Amino acid sequence: TKCDTSGPYTVSGCSTTVCEQPALSSVDFAAVDEDLNAPTFKADGLTCASGYTGTPTATVCATHQGAYTVTGCDAIMCTQPSTVGFDFSAAAETSLAMPTFEVSGITCMAGYAAAEAGVAASACDTAGEYSVAGCTEFSCTRPAAATGYDLTGATENLLAHSFEVTGMACATHYAAAGEITATVCSEAGEYTLAGCAAIECTRPADVAGYDFTNATEVLTAPDFAVTDVACAAGYAGTPEATVCDAAGPFSLAGCAPIPCSRPENVAFDFGSVVETSLMAPDFDVSGITCAHTYTAPAGITAEACTAEGPYRVTGCVTDTAACVRPTTAGYVFEGATEELIVVKFDVSGVTCAPQYVGTAAVASCTGDQEAYTVGGCEPEMCTRPDEAGFDFTSASEKSLAVPTFEVQGVACADGYTGNPTVQPCLSSGAAYYVSGCVETTTTTTTTTTTTTTTTPPTPESLVFNISGSFSFEAAADQDVVHDAVQDLLIETSGETLEHVFVFVTSVAARRLSVRRLATKVFTVEFIVRYAAIASADADYALMGQFTEAVLAPQLQGVLESKGVTVG
Repeated sequence: TKCDTSGPYTVSGCSTTVCEQPALSSVDFAAVDEDLNAPTFKADGLTCASGYTGTPTATVCATHQGAYTVTGCDAIMCTQPSTVGFDFSAAAETSLAMPTFEVSGITCMAGYAAAEAGVAASACDTAGEYSVAGCTEFSCTRPAAATGYDLTGATENLLAHSFEVTGMACATHYAAAGEITATVCSEAGEYTLAGCAAIECTRPADVAGYDFTNATEVLTAPDFAVTDVACAAGYAGTPEATVCDAAGPFSLAGCAPIPCSRPENVAFDFGSVVETSLMAPDFDVSGITCAHTYTAPAGITAEACTAEGPYRVTGCVTDTAACVRPTTAGYVFEGATEELIVVKFDVSGVTCAPQYVGTAAVASCTGDQEAYTVGGCEPEMCTRPDEAGFDFTSASEKSLAVPTFEVQGVACADGYTGNPTVQPCLSSGAAYYVSGCVETTTTTTTTTTTTTTTTPPTPESLVFNISGSFSFEAAADQDVVHDAVQDLLIETSGETLEHVFVFVTSVAARRLSVRRLATKVFTVEFIVRYAAIASADADYALMGQFTEAVLAPQLQGVLESKGVTVG
């Protein structure tokens, strides 16, 4: 605007520019000394905020009420650390800038265990590696049960991350099946071993001189046991089996061939004898003859010795040499015709005894006052029954031969109760008999407002097998006697004796045996079934009463009705 008097003219329209403080997270304005008027602008005392580094510089704003600018503060950058024990292969480093630091997915290396809270990463304080925590190194321990391994000379580094075990070996009776290895534990605890296996022995291919018939063999070397080996015929000693050192046959020792020597016997002439072998296993002697005044009606026999000493010769006898009757079990000699002089030996009429089967055969003795031999009769053999209600799991069948029958340990099966008894079979090949186990029953009681009705168990639920026997004289054929007794048992089926109801559902199924002991003497053995109808405590003695009170009085009448005279 022009001046009114001589002097300066005036100007207007321009005002002072004023700045504003910027909103920056990288700068700390706490100690700033500011003059925000642009002509005199200043911003002294600026520092970089936490997480940033540098020298901040302020520049005046360009427009009124605009923010002035600050430069020179840069974010601190972290880097991935190389800390042992941590695995960064799957880590997600979303931001490595300190102010916005974010890292996840770090895990522990093998040999390190993660803390319960997990693995954590923390930002660096100054430019450099960020920090990690949560992985702790652990160690393994030697296995407490290192069966099969020898660690006496082993060298062990048990730190899991650098685990190493060397110098291992297989223990005695074990062998390496490849490389012996030790595997690091996956957490604090025992490391594992592999590569050693128990040596398996085998029976030698050549067992000449040894008898394994009753032998028991445990062929795994650590538990090796071979017992009940015997020396074979012709050998003597104490057999001993020794475990193998490597997979293959175990060794045998202790049995040696038995050496025989020539006997001294006046009945024999050894002048022309040929003793090819005097060792018992391959004994071979020939050329022996009878001395003067001796003869060999059945020929001369030379047999190997069974213990070190003279071999046995038989066959040469005088005209008066005689056999004697043997005492062999299983044979009946009563009624036999015997010519016992050796040179005219003739015996007939020997039969198999009760509880034995077969056809008796006889052979002459070969020396004076020796027993003649009998053969052909074998014990009747029972088999195990398949009878419901009985448990044979723990049964000990020591002898299934009827004459020496012994079976123990039979029990009642689940669902049955009682005191099981065992009796031999009555014919060879048949099952032996079991009885005494009763099926467990539940008594049902029905109650109304006026009466109580109890349903008793049926007789069949208390059924037992039981045997009886008796002997008598009768002039009759064995088949006739068998049929008569069978008829008698069937006719008496259903009779009641005190509290026992005796019945026979099938004589054939329950067994009936009639044997001739001598010309007129018979023995009868039978098994019937009975049920307690008034008491569950039936006494086995009542079967004796049944035989005496029912069977015996009626037997004579039944036999006489068939034309048999009973004595």
